[in-house]
Amino acid sequence: MKIPIPKQVLRIILGSLAFSLPIVLPLGMILTGAEQVLLPSISTYYYSEMKFLFIGFLVLFGAAFILYGFTSSRNLVMLVGTGVITLLIALVPTHTPGITEWTGYFHIAHAVAFFALLGWHTRVTFNLPLPYPLLTKIGLYIWITEGILIIYFLAFKWVWPPLVFFLEAAILWLFVFGLWVRNKITRELSKAR
Repeated sequence: MKIPIPKQVLRIILGSLAFSLPIVLPLGMILTGAEQVLLPSISTYYYSEMKFLFIGFLVLFGAAFILYGFTSSRNLVMLVGTGVITLLIALVPTHTPGITEWTGYFHIAHAVAFFALLGWHTRVTFNLPLPYPLLTKIGLYIWITEGILIIYFLAFKWVWPPLVFFLEAAILWLFVFGLWVRNKITRELSKAR
């Protein structure tokens, strides 16, 4: 089953959502007059005034990945899987008092997989048949940033918790840069024809 939405449009949607999520959440906190604007991670906004905005963004992000998967037979399983993982991140919250502990581990495991898949998609799915070196490097930078995030989260989060938020934002913005590069290449190739 092929979806009649151009891939370039879906990449723009994915990029717009990934770019704006780390901006819109703190901005929304400012507009609602919240005491704390910058929370320890993007997922923490689930427990703030921005809960429904957070969930909405991730649901749209997951749906866009699933639709992208059905526009192509290449990497269909990985794209749809990324969409499903994104939906699970949106719907299964992190651990807080009063909620069973498994939800926190489930959420964190899926968030780690999601960020790793953003790097993989940048290197493979959104790359060209002849791999474009910059996209390959951007995917690698996503993985390096995620490695730093994991180490910081596990060992040093107590030093300055909002750094987790900034590392997550950096991963999303590297992904956006990869999508921008891919769309720019697509435009250049279509002009050359």
